[in-house]
Amino acid sequence: MLTAVVVFFSAEPEQLNSKRFDFVLELLTLSGESVRHVGPNGEEIVMVSGNAGWTRSPNSPAEIPFTPSPMTITIGPLDLPDGPYEVRISLDGQVAGSAYFHRENAATSNATA
Repeated sequence: MLTAVVVFFSAEPEQLNSKRFDFVLELLTLSGESVRHVGPNGEEIVMVSGNAGWTRSPNSPAEIPFTPSPMTITIGPLDLPDGPYEVRISLDGQVAGSAYFHRENAATSNATA
């Protein structure tokens, strides 16, 4: 069964040293190993990376601080086996947070209920 992982995140400006930052979003097993997925380019590590930044309204006075730009990233569809996973986000090379989830095939869980 195919699965999609959706992650919403935002970083406060004081967490970083500049108005722009690099991010890396990784999907890991609970033992810390990168999850691999077979896609159109063969087997690949499930990871998203990029660069983002803060926004300010073009008409705002300079003394108004920059505000976070929330981001939503969807990874998938993925053919993940049942089990626990970790989604880890790093900002400017530093781990900023993680979330955990357990993937379970509904057909399998109903058959054993």
